[in-house]
Amino acid sequence: MIRHKKVLNSDTQSVELVRAEIARETEKLIEATNALDEVQSKVQLQEDKVEKIRGHLDRLGVQDETLTENIRSMTAKLESKGLELQNNREAIREMNEAIRDSREQYEIAQRKVTTAKTNLTSLKTQMKANATEVQTSARNFSKLTRALGFATDESNCALEDMKVIQEKLVRLMQERTNIRERHHKYQQECDQKILNSAEQKKYELAEQQNQYELIRNRSPASNVQPTQLARERRRN
Repeated sequence: MIRHKKVLNSDTQSVELVRAEIARETEKLIEATNALDEVQSKVQLQEDKVEKIRGHLDRLGVQDETLTENIRSMTAKLESKGLELQNNREAIREMNEAIRDSREQYEIAQRKVTTAKTNLTSLKTQMKANATEVQTSARNFSKLTRALGFATDESNCALEDMKVIQEKLVRLMQERTNIRERHHKYQQECDQKILNSAEQKKYELAEQQNQYELIRNRSPASNVQPTQLARERRRN
């Protein structure tokens, strides 16, 4: 009877020790779980930051598309101004030819006037006709000269406009280059942060799993077999 009581007391103490150990291990497990929750919260914060960076990259992409469209529009305007300048040059060339023809006609008319003055008495009617032709040619010459000046002014304006458009095009292309460089830089930073976050999360989860396995392996409760305890009690 005394021996049975001693065995019972020993079993009771063993159970109490096991319970105390289980309580300590449970507390450690709770702490590990809380630490894991904290790590997951930090990972979530990092993922939120990554999403913000992705949103910023998307906005940069929209800006790049807008600048590309602006450059395309400016290029079209520049081509239009170039075509306009070419047309103006063609018009100036045609006017120069017309002025040259008018000058030749004027010189011919002048020669006719000289000839008519030599034969003034017999050629008054012809002289009047030639004088009228000279006046008409002079007026035409004056009109063509004014038209040439107007066309020259338009050509100069077109050159100035083309110069301004070229400067704008250079600025826009530089701005697009800068935005693409920033976009590439942000993309690299985002990829690196995502990689670092994933590696950190993987490492922390592995550490938590190792701690849990160590705690479970060290627990005496895991080594106590209920059937073995029952056999010992029956034997005593």
